Parts: sequence; structure tokens; C-alpha cells
Amino acid sequence: MSLKKRSNPFYAALLVVGVLFAITACAYFTMTVRNADPRRPTESGMINFMSSYGTQVIMVELGLLTVLTFLAIGTDDYWTGEGKLTGEGKPTSDSTKPTEPPAAT
Repeated sequence: MSLKKRSNPFYAALLVVGVLFAITACAYFTMTVRNADPRRPTESGMINFMSSYGTQVIMVELGLLTVLTFLAIGTDDYWTGEGKLTGEGKPTSDSTKPTEPPAAT
């Protein structure tokens, strides 16, 4: 009986936060370029928000990306089923079995 592989939910969270970070970074870049023009009109909406809170939003998103990356990597064996323990407390993964030297012919 084969076990169904479960997907790591932290990868989905990483995807969402990564897309949000990319959008925020583009908005922050746009705000920076627009603020470089001394003849610019008064800004409102997203550019005004990014001017006020852009740095904080980017730092929070970077922190979330860092935490989610460590969680995704750290729990990957659990979610893929490779980290299941046997009765002796040893992993059942084939990668932990000692390899035998090849027989001499």
C-alpha cells in the first residue's frame, strides 16, 4: 500500500509572500524614481503609502521570507514522509543505511 505524499504548506506560503514581496519591491522602486523628479505633482494612493511605510513593509516581508524558508527546509522531511521514525527511534530513510564496499572479484 503506497502512502500519498503530502505537500509542504510552507512552500505555498513562501510563494504567496514571495509574490507580495516582488510587488512591494516594484512599488518601492516606482516611488523612488518618482520622488527623484523635483517637478513631480503631489502624490496620493500607493506612492504616498510606499513613501510613508514602504521600508517597514519590505522589512516585514523579508523577515517572513526568512522564517518561512527555514520552516520549509526544516520540515521538508516530515511533509514528504521521509523522516518517519521506526520503533528504535532511527529514521527509516534509505539514505541512513550504511553502504557496503563492493565485493572483490
